[in-house]
Amino acid sequence: MLRLLGTHTPVTAIERLVFLVRGMGLLQTAGMLVFVIDDKYLRCFDRRDHIRTSGCILLSNTSFAPSRLGDATQYGPVNGWALRRFLKRINLPRQLHFADLGCGFGRVCILAAAYGFEQAFYVYECGSQLLNPAPETDGTPSGNTSP
Repeated sequence: MLRLLGTHTPVTAIERLVFLVRGMGLLQTAGMLVFVIDDKYLRCFDRRDHIRTSGCILLSNTSFAPSRLGDATQYGPVNGWALRRFLKRINLPRQLHFADLGCGFGRVCILAAAYGFEQAFYVYECGSQLLNPAPETDGTPSGNTSP
């Protein structure tokens, strides 16, 4: 149970949950919780494309100054399913170039390449703990990233 709560105590986890439900509504909060559980434990997105972009890093374990973090407690990748759906919905021209600034684990760049941008590239994070090159792939369409 403690691992599921991350840095929250049971009381602060309930407070956070109430805050989210009030701000986003029950359905969106439930969807977000499903994503978090999938990304932290099931890793369906990564398994589908045979990549490693899941996981979270506690920001207290990074070189970021605590004064710059505000209420932020951890870094985690973007929701891959939602970004894929978003890119399809906005229907950007494929001949564009895509730059992922602060790529983290590289998930956004991988999805941009899979979307079909002419070129997708990434720029590393400024926190040394997030300096993780975009993941190696097995040659699936999402592996078309170019550094």
